[in-house]
Amino acid sequence: AGCLHYIHAAETQCNDTPDYLPVFSRLSPQQRLRLVKEVMIGLLCESEPLPQHIEHVVAYLGIWQTIRTELEVEIDQEEDAYFDDEDLMKEIRNSCPPEMNTTNIQYNRGKTEEEKRERLRSDLVEAKLASRAKKKLTKINFGMDEESTTKINDVMNKSSSTLISLDRLIAQNKIIFEGGPPSAESRQYLRPTHEDKNYAFTWRLLCDDAFQEDTYIAMLGMTPLCCLNFNWKSSNFIKWQKALKMLMVENGMLGRLFCEDISNLHCGELCNADFAHTENHQRIKEIMKTVRDWRTLYEKNWNPSMLSSDQRFIFAICSTEPYAGKHHVLWLCEFLNQCKQEGISFEKSENYQTRLEIQQSLESFDVDGLAYPYHDFSDPILPTEYAYSWDRIGYNYETCGALGCYHYSTRSTESSLKKCSKCKIVKYCSRECQVKHWPEHKKDCKAMSIAAKKREK
Repeated sequence: AGCLHYIHAAETQCNDTPDYLPVFSRLSPQQRLRLVKEVMIGLLCESEPLPQHIEHVVAYLGIWQTIRTELEVEIDQEEDAYFDDEDLMKEIRNSCPPEMNTTNIQYNRGKTEEEKRERLRSDLVEAKLASRAKKKLTKINFGMDEESTTKINDVMNKSSSTLISLDRLIAQNKIIFEGGPPSAESRQYLRPTHEDKNYAFTWRLLCDDAFQEDTYIAMLGMTPLCCLNFNWKSSNFIKWQKALKMLMVENGMLGRLFCEDISNLHCGELCNADFAHTENHQRIKEIMKTVRDWRTLYEKNWNPSMLSSDQRFIFAICSTEPYAGKHHVLWLCEFLNQCKQEGISFEKSENYQTRLEIQQSLESFDVDGLAYPYHDFSDPILPTEYAYSWDRIGYNYETCGALGCYHYSTRSTESSLKKCSKCKIVKYCSRECQVKHWPEHKKDCKAMSIAAKKREK
């Protein structure tokens, strides 16, 4: 389901570039789909080897992060999804087993007004320093000397060796296992069937089924996921994300690959705040170099006439519902006919190896349609032209600091905003806006100026 959904996610550029994976997210959608396809074939088809290159391990983590995001969105939109049947949603909630207490601390919960203001000051200072650092880092030489390379490798090895500590596993177990599993009656009561098209619980039902199939004690005597203390009715995202990570990342072979080969180069958000701190710049340069190397290798052999080839493979192996964009209907009909001849039920998630072999025999069938995206949602972006959202020129912009003024300038053009002469951080579009905002800004001006000087040192 995760691989199949990634066709849609990458084509619409929605939830396909997790911030947690800075290198993977900066690859073009076509390159990411290629990696996801190769991982999918290795995972599902018994006669195919599981690729274990670093690119494929990161792509697997990309699938995990996409499912995690869909779970989060589903839980956030739970009430809207059932607006036609509020009584049913209420009954489902009332039948949900009691949750163990977990804390989800919000950004400003429990903070005083001065603490909130100080956080805003700090954010603004970091944004400004990040802007300056970005300008410098775009002009760097990607090559690194031996001392710098050794230093970053030491940091990465230290980080990867502590990814899964015993203390953290014990704490994690307490949150998602303490109290024991809910009863079988609770799991089945009001459980939607596939035919119900119950989109309010789609991803939770899929994950709940996967958890129930996990009866293997993976390591250190830890409890199998079939003994989780919640089921598909839960709206506790903290529990869902912890259990999903245990299933997809920390258990089994991929868990070992994650510990041994994945470092903070590939795992860990790269945001504007990171550019504001010089200790992050070596990692940023290494990320830039890796992205450039991976993209160059893929784009050298990319064929635009085969745009949706990888999408067809993923759909052929993973889908249980026949649908296609207008340019792929002919191929889909032939694929379904071939499945029928082989005695394969397309509506069931099985026979992956046979599905793969059928699709391999159809690679040269209806090749004209391969130049178009599978869903025909939008015109594709060429791999050589793709830019990750936060890296796009003009995506980030600067606004006038005065409340109620929405004048802005993009970073792709010379700024029309003028800095405050004292803090040199807040900007205004005119003298009038600066004077208007001064009674408010004077509370922060001196503090921001001092903070910026300390950070730069």
